[in-house]
Amino acid sequence: MPSYTLHQMNASLEVLLGIEKSVKFRAKIISAMVTCARIARERATSIRGSDSRWLCGCAEVHLAQLMVPIDAFERSDFQEAILANAIVHTPVDKVGACRAVHLFAAYWRSRMRWLEIERQGE
Repeated sequence: MPSYTLHQMNASLEVLLGIEKSVKFRAKIISAMVTCARIARERATSIRGSDSRWLCGCAEVHLAQLMVPIDAFERSDFQEAILANAIVHTPVDKVGACRAVHLFAAYWRSRMRWLEIERQGE
């Protein structure tokens, strides 16, 4: 299964989650999102982003994890370090527009997630 399918699946489920009113169906949607995020988490350890050919895949597996509601799926510091490494240590001349967009999206989702966690802790 290509990495982009994990991102696409959770993107579709995120839209459904945003409009679904039934608690029963919302729980099923979140369960499916968590399953997808777990597969992405396993894949993320092998796609570390150090090779510019895999940057898009690296960002996609992190986006798939970051789309799951905070209280349903926990990301580790190791996962955050993999994403940070891909963002910080990527040669600018090797990154095309598609890869850059995916990395920016993953960065901002991660940033928003940490801001939300901080707000919950107050």
